[in-house]
Amino acid sequence: MKKRKKKRTHAVRILDRQQLRKQQGLWLVRVSFFFLLSFIVFWCWIKLHDPSWFPIQVITIEGECQHIDKKAIRQAILPFTKNNFFTINMGDLRERLLRFPWLNTVLISKEWPNRLHIQLQEQKPIASWCQHNLINSEGKFFGDPKEISLSLPDLCGPTGEQHNVWQTYILLNEEFSYVNLKIKSLELTHQETWNIELDNGIKLILGQKDLKKRLDRFVRSYPGLTQQGAIEYIDLRYAHGMAVKYKKGTKYYGKEKVG
Repeated sequence: MKKRKKKRTHAVRILDRQQLRKQQGLWLVRVSFFFLLSFIVFWCWIKLHDPSWFPIQVITIEGECQHIDKKAIRQAILPFTKNNFFTINMGDLRERLLRFPWLNTVLISKEWPNRLHIQLQEQKPIASWCQHNLINSEGKFFGDPKEISLSLPDLCGPTGEQHNVWQTYILLNEEFSYVNLKIKSLELTHQETWNIELDNGIKLILGQKDLKKRLDRFVRSYPGLTQQGAIEYIDLRYAHGMAVKYKKGTKYYGKEKVG
């Protein structure tokens, strides 16, 4: 009986040693795999931040740019190409390019393995603002009116009223088409009154309310008014008429109220 117990004890010890060696082997495999994986990740991280690994070699710029120097655009892009295909920060690059006043939108995409594609859209001015800035259809300021040769209306008003003034311009300018006139300038004063200068030099004082109704009155009366001489300005703030001032040297120089 004692011999059998010794044999069984010896067999158990051998089995325990084998399991221990097996567990140690698995542990070594896992540790080795962990270090190998860590090395691969570290190596990839190093390579991803290596500018010489998949560098940006081709940059294409598309878009019609009449008021933007593409050489200046490329100079602005150049510092970002110190990064490679994987690490170039397209968000920062887009923000940098949008600092050019005449740029409205910038779309940037990457093309494997080394291309950077940039699509530019230039601002489209709709008017000048108080003769100092250009504005787009969103009411955003950009550029200097002196930079362009286009004949644009001049809008003016308190800061933040760009969209309101532009929409009013569109509405009122349609009324003048019936008498072949256009708005040269439209002003919203701090007292919220509207003033207009037409392309023939006539100035209109509209006041605060009933703008369309007052312009309808002007359009109906305009042909008869011009027959009497050159007009300097017309005050349309009256309920049922207007005050007209004719230029010096005309038959009706001075003011007269028209019903």
